[in-house]
Amino acid sequence: MLSRRARVTRVEIEKPGGRRVSFRFGSLRIVGGGDSRGAVVASKKRFKTSVIRHRARRRMYAALRECFKEFGKAGVVIAYPDPSALTVRFAELREALRAALAQQRS
Repeated sequence: MLSRRARVTRVEIEKPGGRRVSFRFGSLRIVGGGDSRGAVVASKKRFKTSVIRHRARRRMYAALRECFKEFGKAGVVIAYPDPSALTVRFAELREALRAALAQQRS
């Protein structure tokens, strides 16, 4: 879980706009600049049980946390993981997320 200061509110998640970036294990929506803050949306449509949804969220939050350390001002990042994010090694997930954030910056 991210710290309270680094979390995104529901209002910010529902706000339209932002730039979409796809990567191998899901997609990102990046809104504005500023301090790095993030949210993970793991829908019931993709992850049938709550155990699997929470596992996907925890893995993505951990990867986001490590990427935020590298990218100081990433803005508001909303991650939508795919089921493939659960079967891959964590290092590979982190690198794919880092590459997607780097692609957005350029």
